[in-house]
Amino acid sequence: MNEKKNAVNPKIMENRKEDKKALRIFLVILVCCFVAGLAAGFFSEEFAGGLDEAAAFLIRVLDGVAPFATLVTTTIVLVISLVLERKSRRMYADASWDDEDEETVKQIDTQLNYALILVNMNMILSYFFIGAGFYCIRDADPHKILTEVKFFAVFAGFIYMAVVSLILQKRIVNFTKEMNPEKHGSAYDVSFAKKWIGSCDEAEKLQIYKASYSAYKLTQGACMVLWLICFTGMLTWDFGMLPMTMVLILWATLTIGYMKECFRLSRHPEEIMK
Repeated sequence: MNEKKNAVNPKIMENRKEDKKALRIFLVILVCCFVAGLAAGFFSEEFAGGLDEAAAFLIRVLDGVAPFATLVTTTIVLVISLVLERKSRRMYADASWDDEDEETVKQIDTQLNYALILVNMNMILSYFFIGAGFYCIRDADPHKILTEVKFFAVFAGFIYMAVVSLILQKRIVNFTKEMNPEKHGSAYDVSFAKKWIGSCDEAEKLQIYKASYSAYKLTQGACMVLWLICFTGMLTWDFGMLPMTMVLILWATLTIGYMKECFRLSRHPEEIMK
C-alpha cells in the first residue's frame, strides 16, 4: 500500500514534460507580442497623421459607394447563386443514380455550399455597407436630392438583400430536401436549424459538431485580435471604450454559451446525437 502511495504517477511526469515544452513556446509568443505592442505604441504617433488622411479618403469613397453597394453585390450574388442552383439541378436530373454516382453528389453539394457561402457573405458585407452608408450621410442636408437618393438606396438595399437571401436559402434548402427526402425543415421556420440537425444522420451531425468547434476556436482567436486592436485604438486613436467593450461582450457570450452547453450535455449525454 505504501509503495503504491510513494510511486510516482507516470501521468504526472508526462504532464510536466508537456507543460515544460509548451511553456517555452508560450513565452516566445508572449515576448513577441510584447515587443510588437511596444513598437506599435512607439510608432503610433508617427502613423496617426497618415491614418487620419487614409480614413478621410476612405470616408469620401464610402460616401459615394456604400449606399448603392448592397444593391450591386446582392444582384451579383443572386445571379451566381441561381446559376449554381440550376446547374446542380441539371446534374441531378442527368445523373445515373442506379450506380450511386457519388462524384456527382459531391459536385452538387460543393456547388450548393458555394451558393450558401455567397449568400451569407453578402449578408455580412451588406450590413457593413448599410452601416457605412448611414455613417457617411448622417450629417448631410436632408433637403438635397442626392442625399435623399442615398437614404432611399440604403433602405432599398437592405430590403432587397433580406428578400433575396431568404429566397435563395429557401431554394437551396428545398433542393437539398428533394435530393435527401429524410431531411426536414423549412427555411421560413424559426426552428429550422433544430429540425434540420434532427433529421441528419450521425456522420452529418459529427461533421456539424466538428465544424462548429473549429468556428468556435477561430472566433476565440479573432476576439483576441480585435481586443488588441480596440485596446490600442482606445489608447492611441481615441476609439473610446465602446468598441473594446462590445468585443468583450461577444467574447464572453461565445465562451459562456459554449461552456454552458458542454455542461448541459455532460449531464445529459443521451442528447448528444439527437
